[in-house]
Amino acid sequence: MFKNSDNQLSTVDSKGNSITYREFDVNNKIAGQSRDAERLIRGSDNSVYYTNNHYQTFIKLTK
Repeated sequence: MFKNSDNQLSTVDSKGNSITYREFDVNNKIAGQSRDAERLIRGSDNSVYYTNNHYQTFIKLTK
């Protein structure tokens, strides 16, 4: 679950429904190492975002 606590992404869809987000690692975790910074974020409104710097900036991948 991605909390979006800084409200960097939309919090409601065009109909006013709350959007929840899930995060997914882009790369497999290597045993004995920390997860890297690349993530995909998917919203309950079917939006998809990519971040390569651990949530500092986002690129929207869907229209």
